[in-house]
Amino acid sequence: TIDDKSIYHKNLMPVTYVTADIAGWRDDRMFDHAFSNPPWHNTADTQSPTARRRLATHAGAVPIEGWIAAMRVALRPGGSLTLAVPASQVVRAAIGLRTAKFSQLTLFPLWPKPGRDAKLALIRGYAARHGADRVSPGLVLHDADGQFSDAAQLLLRGGAALTL
Repeated sequence: TIDDKSIYHKNLMPVTYVTADIAGWRDDRMFDHAFSNPPWHNTADTQSPTARRRLATHAGAVPIEGWIAAMRVALRPGGSLTLAVPASQVVRAAIGLRTAKFSQLTLFPLWPKPGRDAKLALIRGYAARHGADRVSPGLVLHDADGQFSDAAQLLLRGGAALTL
């Protein structure tokens, strides 16, 4: 479960969590920001024997473009959407964001270790806002010895904010 009070005090802002089936989600509330780690594996890919993991990782009936469109209608003008996607899906996510009228895209690579290719990335776009797209330096998650990097430690244990 999520303890809204501890999150409020730690982040100094109210946070609303919505857990729903994106295919049928309807809500009249408007949000300043939405974040999603949509399932990106195709249903034809090898599936987990665990039903919960299979549901979380395989796209099913709603592709990433559907996730983007569903969250777009819940954002206030100027609101932002951040997606966590594998590197192989960055272009598809960017096209989906553009199709849904997002602009000022920021790509934030998550580097597993120094000198390694990023396997995951965050990509953020803004609704009804103008500005240049950019690729940020991203975040190196682990040092060469496999321990969390100092920057990752600050985020995970030090309460630092992740700035894209």
